[in-house]
Amino acid sequence: MQFDGVQQAFVYGKPNSVLGNILCAEIKIEEGCSLSELDIRHWLADKLQEFKIPRKIKFVENIALTRTGKLKRT
Repeated sequence: MQFDGVQQAFVYGKPNSVLGNILCAEIKIEEGCSLSELDIRHWLADKLQEFKIPRKIKFVENIALTRTGKLKRT
Protein backbone atom coordinates (compact mmCIF):
# COMPACT_ATOMS: atom_id res chain seq x y z
CA MET A 1 0.00 0.00 0.00
CA GLN A 2 1.14 3.52 -0.66
CA PHE A 3 -0.22 6.76 0.77
CA ASP A 4 0.80 10.10 -0.75
CA GLY A 5 2.92 11.99 1.75
CA VAL A 6 4.13 8.93 3.65
CA GLN A 7 7.81 8.28 3.08
CA GLN A 8 8.14 5.20 5.26
CA ALA A 9 5.99 3.23 7.69
CA PHE A 10 6.34 0.19 9.92
CA VAL A 11 3.59 -1.71 11.69
CA TYR A 12 4.38 -4.03 14.58
CA GLY A 13 2.73 -5.82 17.48
CA LYS A 14 3.29 -4.45 20.97
CA PRO A 15 2.56 -6.57 24.06
CA ASN A 16 -0.58 -5.57 25.95
CA SER A 17 -1.60 -7.10 29.28
CA VAL A 18 -5.31 -7.11 28.38
CA LEU A 19 -5.37 -7.80 24.63
CA GLY A 20 -2.19 -9.82 24.19
CA ASN A 21 -0.76 -7.65 21.40
CA ILE A 22 -1.90 -4.42 19.81
CA LEU A 23 -0.91 -3.11 16.41
CA CYS A 24 1.23 0.02 16.40
CA ALA A 25 2.54 2.06 13.47
CA GLU A 26 5.47 4.41 13.12
CA ILE A 27 5.12 6.75 10.16
CA LYS A 28 7.69 9.06 8.60
CA ILE A 29 6.06 11.81 6.56
CA GLU A 30 7.66 13.43 3.52
CA GLU A 31 9.13 16.86 4.15
CA GLY A 32 6.60 19.65 3.61
CA CYS A 33 3.63 17.30 3.86
CA SER A 34 0.94 17.66 6.48
CA LEU A 35 -0.93 14.53 7.53
CA SER A 36 -2.86 13.73 10.68
CA GLU A 37 -3.62 10.48 12.43
CA LEU A 38 -7.22 10.90 11.30
CA ASP A 39 -6.10 11.16 7.64
CA ILE A 40 -4.23 7.87 7.99
CA ARG A 41 -7.13 6.14 9.78
CA HIS A 42 -9.69 7.23 7.15
CA TRP A 43 -7.44 6.00 4.35
CA LEU A 44 -6.82 2.66 6.06
CA ALA A 45 -10.54 2.20 6.79
CA ASP A 46 -11.19 1.95 3.04
CA LYS A 47 -8.53 -0.72 2.62
CA LEU A 48 -8.39 -2.85 5.77
CA GLN A 49 -10.74 -4.54 8.18
CA GLU A 50 -11.06 -2.60 11.43
CA PHE A 51 -9.04 -5.07 13.52
CA LYS A 52 -6.08 -4.67 11.12
CA ILE A 53 -5.84 -0.89 11.60
CA PRO A 54 -3.15 0.04 14.14
CA ARG A 55 -4.50 1.21 17.49
CA LYS A 56 -1.51 3.48 18.01
CA ILE A 57 -0.07 5.66 15.25
CA LYS A 58 3.09 7.60 15.97
CA PHE A 59 4.64 10.14 13.60
CA VAL A 60 8.44 10.08 13.71
CA GLU A 61 11.28 12.00 12.08
CA ASN A 62 13.38 8.88 11.57
CA ILE A 63 12.70 5.18 11.67
CA ALA A 64 15.57 3.25 13.21
CA LEU A 65 16.57 0.28 11.05
CA THR A 66 19.02 -2.54 11.53
CA ARG A 67 21.82 -3.12 9.01
CA THR A 68 19.54 -5.58 7.20
CA GLY A 69 16.75 -2.99 6.83
CA LYS A 70 14.43 -4.35 9.53
CA LEU A 71 12.79 -2.27 12.22
CA LYS A 72 15.18 -1.75 15.11
CA ARG A 73 13.28 -2.63 18.26
CA THR A 74 14.27 -0.90 21.47
